[in-house]
Amino acid sequence: MRKRPIHMRGDQDVLTALLTSTEFAHIPLKTLRRGKHIVQFDGVWGYTTAERLQSLLGDGPTFIHSMGCKPWVARWESQRRNGLIEYLKMVYLDVSPYTLSAAKFKEDLGCETRWLCAHYKFSAILRSLAMQHPALTGLPMAVFLDIARLIKRVHESMFQRFDIPRARD
Repeated sequence: MRKRPIHMRGDQDVLTALLTSTEFAHIPLKTLRRGKHIVQFDGVWGYTTAERLQSLLGDGPTFIHSMGCKPWVARWESQRRNGLIEYLKMVYLDVSPYTLSAAKFKEDLGCETRWLCAHYKFSAILRSLAMQHPALTGLPMAVFLDIARLIKRVHESMFQRFDIPRARD
């Protein structure tokens, strides 16, 4: 990464350069639909239960994009002491579809690959139970998070619908 020019350190800059170049101007663009064509894994906000089930019932997305915290640069050790919420976020990152899919290419990556291994007992258990399958491994956590999101939406909707003032922190 340190060898790259500063304008080429992110994937978006490289993609934009390719898409806007005259060399590739003749190639048609196709919009990728989240869940169907691409997994947009952004921690607890990415790869929902519905998207995982869709992957299991079909071929699954061709692309997996790891947004937010990247598993290859995460500070696994320092994140262990920051409470339950941070621990669960890190476990969810540890069972990300990106990490599990990349593990298939471990020998070909040509870089340090310890980030591909499970860093927590809970994530190791989830990986084993799901047989390292990218859609199954984080499914229990995705179900829990989707239910939590639904409850939050219903709760917010109730406040808005009945014009109930909320207590401020």
